[in-house]
Amino acid sequence: MSRGTLRDHLYDTENTPLSWKQRLEILIGAARGLHYLHAGAKQRIIHRDVKTTNILLDERWVAKVSDFGLSKINPTDMSNAHVSTLVKGSFGYLDPEYYRRQQLTEKSDVYSFGVVLLEVLCARRPLDNTVLNKDEVNLSRWARQCYEKGTLDQIIDPYLTGKIVPESLKKFGEIAVNCVDDEGIKRPSMNEVVWSLEFALKLQENAEEGIEFDIEVKEKDFSCQDKKVDESSGLWSSSGLTVTDNSGTSFTISDLELLSSGAVFSEINFHGHDRTLINEDLILNPQMLTFAIYLISFFLRLILVPRIVAANTPPYTPTDYFLLSCGSPSNKTSSDGRNWDGDVHSKFSPSNMADISSASTAAEQDPSVTQVPYLTARIFNSQFTYTFPVSAGPKFVRLYFYPATYSGLDKTKSFFSVAAGDYTLLSNFSAFLTVADPKRASLIKEFIVNVMDNQKLYITFSPSPNSFAFVNGIEVVSMPNNLYLQGDDHQIKLVMSQESFYYLENNTALETLYRLNVGGSDVTVNGDTGMFRTWHQDDSYIYGGAFGATPHLDVPINYTSKTPPDTAPAVVYTTSRTMGNFDGNVSLNYNLTWVFTVDSGFYYLVRLHFCEFQLEVTRINQRVFSIFINNQTADIEIDVIQLSGGTGIPIFRDYVIEIPLVGGRRSKQDLWLALHPYLDAKPKYGDAILNGLEIFKLNQSDGNLGGPNPALVVDPPPPIPHPKVPEESKSKGSFPIVAVLGGVLGGIAVLSVLGFLIFRLRRRAEPFGASMTKSSWVPISVTSKSTNTTTSSLPAGLCRHFSLAEIKSATCNFDKKFVIGTGGFGDVYKGYIDNAMITVAIKRLNPSSNQGAREFHTEIGMLSKLRHLHLVSLIGYCDDDGEMILVYDYMGHGTLRDHLYKTKNPPLPWKQRLQICIGAARGLHYLHAGADHTIIHRDVKSTNILLDEKWVAKVSDFGLSKWGPTDNSRSHVSTVVKGSFGYVDPEYFRRQQLTDRSDVYSFGVVLFEVLCARPPIIASLPKEQLNLAEWGRYCFRKGTLDRIVDPNLKGQIAPECLRKFGEIAVSCVQDHGIERPTMNDVVWSLEFALQLQETTEKIINGGDGVGTGDMMYESTYGGAATTDDDDDVFSGSAEVPMFKSSGTSTASSGGKSLIGYDHDGLKTETIFSEMMNPKGR
Repeated sequence: MSRGTLRDHLYDTENTPLSWKQRLEILIGAARGLHYLHAGAKQRIIHRDVKTTNILLDERWVAKVSDFGLSKINPTDMSNAHVSTLVKGSFGYLDPEYYRRQQLTEKSDVYSFGVVLLEVLCARRPLDNTVLNKDEVNLSRWARQCYEKGTLDQIIDPYLTGKIVPESLKKFGEIAVNCVDDEGIKRPSMNEVVWSLEFALKLQENAEEGIEFDIEVKEKDFSCQDKKVDESSGLWSSSGLTVTDNSGTSFTISDLELLSSGAVFSEINFHGHDRTLINEDLILNPQMLTFAIYLISFFLRLILVPRIVAANTPPYTPTDYFLLSCGSPSNKTSSDGRNWDGDVHSKFSPSNMADISSASTAAEQDPSVTQVPYLTARIFNSQFTYTFPVSAGPKFVRLYFYPATYSGLDKTKSFFSVAAGDYTLLSNFSAFLTVADPKRASLIKEFIVNVMDNQKLYITFSPSPNSFAFVNGIEVVSMPNNLYLQGDDHQIKLVMSQESFYYLENNTALETLYRLNVGGSDVTVNGDTGMFRTWHQDDSYIYGGAFGATPHLDVPINYTSKTPPDTAPAVVYTTSRTMGNFDGNVSLNYNLTWVFTVDSGFYYLVRLHFCEFQLEVTRINQRVFSIFINNQTADIEIDVIQLSGGTGIPIFRDYVIEIPLVGGRRSKQDLWLALHPYLDAKPKYGDAILNGLEIFKLNQSDGNLGGPNPALVVDPPPPIPHPKVPEESKSKGSFPIVAVLGGVLGGIAVLSVLGFLIFRLRRRAEPFGASMTKSSWVPISVTSKSTNTTTSSLPAGLCRHFSLAEIKSATCNFDKKFVIGTGGFGDVYKGYIDNAMITVAIKRLNPSSNQGAREFHTEIGMLSKLRHLHLVSLIGYCDDDGEMILVYDYMGHGTLRDHLYKTKNPPLPWKQRLQICIGAARGLHYLHAGADHTIIHRDVKSTNILLDEKWVAKVSDFGLSKWGPTDNSRSHVSTVVKGSFGYVDPEYFRRQQLTDRSDVYSFGVVLFEVLCARPPIIASLPKEQLNLAEWGRYCFRKGTLDRIVDPNLKGQIAPECLRKFGEIAVSCVQDHGIERPTMNDVVWSLEFALQLQETTEKIINGGDGVGTGDMMYESTYGGAATTDDDDDVFSGSAEVPMFKSSGTSTASSGGKSLIGYDHDGLKTETIFSEMMNPKGR
């Protein structure tokens, strides 16, 4: 770090004083680093020694937090949770609350950082014993007094006098004073500190640039009406701020988590720009007012940027728009609300249509395929031409194919060509082969054809010899003239050398291969800009595991004449994929890379969409990167801010690259796209960004766009060995020798016939590159999501694909004797694969189930990327013939519920239940904090916790799982409520806002199930006992939890262990998610409970640790309990009473005396299992 420490530039130094803006930028960087430690790392870390000498500066003045020698792993991000530890740190920076209580929290770092803020502002030491005035010795106390008196400007660094605008100084003082509050719970999080410092910087920059907002705040009384504001945390989620400009354009700021108390403000006027806050649904306290105004001012700043086209410009209206449902006798409406004309009596069909074609209905309908336009088809036995009267100009031509059985014809023998005027769109095309690789049911082929002055578009279908052609639907849509074809003299960079260009002439035809909303969700036809394009997610095309980050911010998009609104919908430009690295050099170690399959022998147009909207990137040379296509440099230096002119302004860059023939033959090849930071420009951040992507194939000189068909993939014949029937169905005798010989001879005959048939089949398939394969390990990410195909949505990951024949062989054709369970998904079979060497569990979708393709794909997408001891392992899947089958490791002991109630299994002992709960908690903690992206399970329950033959717990069933928020500005995922009755988080149910704390609530219900051995809901019980979570919480608070414990556990649970376990369970099922612990806390606390149990057993059994005796947990809930939480290691909520034994009380226990003892009386090594116990984490 060539610039040394931050202190080196503040006082006692000969270095030039830092400017105020430079100081703010350094502090913002350090705050981001601390925020990452607290909330971004896999395990939350408390630095414990934040000070100016531990903030280093590199050659570009980027701040780096250093010196982690005193750091501690933090069990939670909740403000009232802590780690009990000896006090360590630096005088003057030490949190006084930590010093008094010896309880370390992340808010201790916030206090220390507040001292740093004041040190930067005042350029003096945090403790100065040389001053005469006693009040001025401690910088934090003195500054707080000055701030409250309004004299903070009198103690700032003299060098800064007159250089800080009053608004920025006021905001900065507010941040610093809040950070050094005596009570940790009143201090902001580091995330709030980052936002507030950025606001202070923005105020400074606005004043320097002459942009001023005259903000008038009118205070009103406001009734919360039915909005519940929690008194302990003061948190709620507002429905939004709506800002309207004088042209009527409105922008909404929603989902702000704001602190509320005291004063309420409902009307804010921005004079001079006629901006009025028209939605009064916002509650603020004085401390958070400026935070909200910062967000508003950010949006207004975007509004003030000069633009040519308004953000709410209506979508493009096509001059030509035809939807033809081929083979249909009448008009139909598709599921997306569009009206399709039947072609039976259509003016677009030739007069002799009945002589040269026939209408047919699909013999089968795949559940993933919509009826319109896929239920009917037009079958052609000879050349057939549709004629569309259109205006001159470029058109989208979309052809819809569903290769089913029509009129008894063999779909495997359909080969044909399609032409549009002089262009060959498809050549000897097989829809059957195309949907088989990757596996899907239907596809769409999209082309762009420029219609000349004759104003007619001819689409001709020509069957190959001895074959037939078909089509299900045709769509023709016009587009703006310059959207893709921008004139014969328009130069496009040719990715060969820096001086080469390609001229994309107006008579060029294109095939759309890929159109991606990078970093975002699918955009359907109705979400496009009027041309009914579909934009797919990009996850399936990311190379390796380098997914980066996917920031998203709903900001107004300021289209320009160079990038008009028709270019791409705004949602493409408000989502993105970046390397996600603003604070370190992680991104320097890899490229952000996508891989696409294309045909060799063609040129390709690659269009990349960019738009900067992140708050961190607002200036030139903050994010600069290079673009590589197929390992060739397309652009060495891209700075989106410089190219576009500012934030919220979209641009696109076009490139053309040639994919040459390989060995003189056409084949499928990979096209690579990679982005990497361009460090030679010395940007502020080593990062790259991409918002959207389109790839088009360009026609050859003869007008051809047709490529080779995919290779034929043939399912193997079913293996001869069959699995044994489960234990209850065993063989009753041995076959006679004659039967054995007969079987052998018959097997030889069958194999001979099969061999001959396979030989003939391979001979027939040779022209198409056929290959016979068994099940294989394939990356399910290879499924195409291009616009020209309707595809599977299976995400990336390594997963084995089973043929249906293998699955039937593994289960003896789904013999009911193999069924080992039934759930919402369908039946679960015990099966045997790989020559009956491996036992597996096979889950098959029931067609009548409420769960379907979405859950099926979600489970594969999640589990194929995850590997953890306490997550069930997905071996593979089968989606042949419309089946949806998942194959897992076999769990020999079934579900956790199978061993709790409504079962003939023997009851589990208490320690075994604890160990199972710890394992399941570790699995959930990995999902929340250990995977690359946070995953919320959303269906945690005792039937989704499986037990293997060694009783190791595995979390299962990821069909309802969701990715958690991908950026720090959002704490939740807004989604429709799903889950299991009795386990659903009530806060999630009320707000439809899913967080990882929703899983914590469900797991708390599981803990009570384990303790009480009863279902979460029993409708026949009295009202107060009906809901197990509410009943368990009530009994814990009343001190009667022991009365509802599973009778089978009587005498097994140590009093201290039961108390701790109850505390954990109750903290998990708090009504408000903010009051619940993280799963990391839960793991730690359950291990603590297990240690308490084992310690007590050793005491009772004379140190041998064998047996449990009669522990009489009933005696612990008497008058000896206190509510002093200072003596407990973990506190889940302020509402949960913490218990401490009275010291020397005794109770008779099976002839022995059980001595009560304080938590403080336990040795450290009996409590902190993760440190001392070799069996711990």
